[in-house]
Amino acid sequence: MIPAVPAYLGQQFETAPPGHRFSVYFSVWSPQNWEIDKTRKATALKKVLQLPAASHEQIEALRERQQRLLLALPETGRLMLAAVTTAPLVTGMGMEHPLENGFAFLNPYGIPYLPGSGIKGVLRRAAEELRDAGSGWSDEIVEKLFGHQDSDDARRGALVFWDSIPEIKGNALAMDVMTPHYGEYYQGEFSPHDAGQPNPIVFMVIPPESRFTFQVMADEDRLPEGLLAGRWKTLLAAAAEHAFEWLGFGAKTSVGYGALERDRDAETEQERQYREAEKKMLEEKERRARLAAMSPLERDIGEIGSIEALVKALEQGHWSGDDQGRAATMIRDKMVSEKVWREKSEKKRPEKDKQYHRTLRLMKFLGNRDTTGHEHTD
Repeated sequence: MIPAVPAYLGQQFETAPPGHRFSVYFSVWSPQNWEIDKTRKATALKKVLQLPAASHEQIEALRERQQRLLLALPETGRLMLAAVTTAPLVTGMGMEHPLENGFAFLNPYGIPYLPGSGIKGVLRRAAEELRDAGSGWSDEIVEKLFGHQDSDDARRGALVFWDSIPEIKGNALAMDVMTPHYGEYYQGEFSPHDAGQPNPIVFMVIPPESRFTFQVMADEDRLPEGLLAGRWKTLLAAAAEHAFEWLGFGAKTSVGYGALERDRDAETEQERQYREAEKKMLEEKERRARLAAMSPLERDIGEIGSIEALVKALEQGHWSGDDQGRAATMIRDKMVSEKVWREKSEKKRPEKDKQYHRTLRLMKFLGNRDTTGHEHTD
């Protein structure tokens, strides 16, 4: 049982992403006649399930990138909803594959995901089901947010739904099985009867307790005035909760697959992370603005940072000529402002006073300047 790949690629693909092992390197072919060994399909699928470390890191990196991109949007134009699967979830079963059931992977990364188009479709259906339930949804609001679907007069809506990449429980996909008992009847060969041979079919799923983040962007220029100030978020959150509980995502939802539950604790934590990242971004922006307004010498000192590093830079000849004296004065001012300038030690053992000795080291570079930075003229 080997993958159908050129010999020069070898047969070891444990470090490849699961999507590549499933779609390109699936080891289910008999080397004798290059036919599918139907009795070994489950064994072949088990080789696909585990996510290698590189794929796990890639999932974290992609989720973080989405978070940064969403954070860059105005708060009134973005929505984040967190959810955890309460049942197995499978998507892409209609894709062709030797197992008879495919699976959707995000290319070229080879990791599982829910396409934004599918998320949009489920939430639109949820909104339509809520129209007559006094929830605030109406035909007009559905069209404004999701778009007009008439092929003769199609118009896009105000919302854009991003792909959702799951944080997979245990860093491994799971295997499930369905067993049709009336395959011969469905294929039109016989009438239904109890003597038919069951046909177990294995397929891959995202396991329960995996976490999804649903991220939505709003084009506020397309939002009606009545949906501004966050009202569209309230409506969409209600539609999402209805979809989590009653509709499900992916395939086989009619038999319980794809159910989710909103995770408000995760939303609170992610919002905290958003705020923290937003604060860091603002601080970094302000820091760069300050550096841009500085002279080259001031910028150099600001980039080196700590006082000890600055004194060492002086001692190692990082600056020369007039810049050396100006740098020494600026470092002295920094030490004074941070209250670490010590011309006289107050400790019983001055040899252990680091601030005092650092001050002495710096004073060697102050030349004929006094401790206020003024030159002596006499």
